[in-house]
Amino acid sequence: MLATFLTQGVDAQTVPVVLSLMLGERIQDFGKIAAASLMAVIPLFAAAGFLQRWLVAGLTSGSVK
Repeated sequence: MLATFLTQGVDAQTVPVVLSLMLGERIQDFGKIAAASLMAVIPLFAAAGFLQRWLVAGLTSGSVK
């Protein structure tokens, strides 16, 4: 709710704000909402897959004494 009030332009809105604005009062197009959320998640999965070696090395290096 706070992000909705703090963003002034359409370009500054975060992904959750844009997804919540896609919901209408009477009509919800769940296909468009699912596609938009998938498009927001794909770059995160791609980055995690690309950086997986360093992510796992960093996580395991902190656990060994």
